[in-house]
Amino acid sequence: MPAKRIASSELDAFVNEGIRLSKERGYNQAIFVGMRHQFGTIDAIERLHPGFRDRVATGEEIVPGLSVAVDGETAALGLLEPVGPSSEVHFIPALGGG
Repeated sequence: MPAKRIASSELDAFVNEGIRLSKERGYNQAIFVGMRHQFGTIDAIERLHPGFRDRVATGEEIVPGLSVAVDGETAALGLLEPVGPSSEVHFIPALGGG
């Protein structure tokens, strides 16, 4: 049985809206890779999905409660972590509980 995914309804809504906008805008991975090379990962996503930067970064720092993983490894340098043209980047919210 797969593990149950835990996420906030706000995060789910944000992800679903991003998927909807990507389809609506004719998202093309090759174009995104070029944008990522030219503008950086965060700013490339921001150009496709306005408001993204404010959700994941304050200035040049990742917002508290969020981690970044590049190619499956936690990015110790946060926004300064080197990202290759075919790298996978994941923004991971902290899980709460107790």
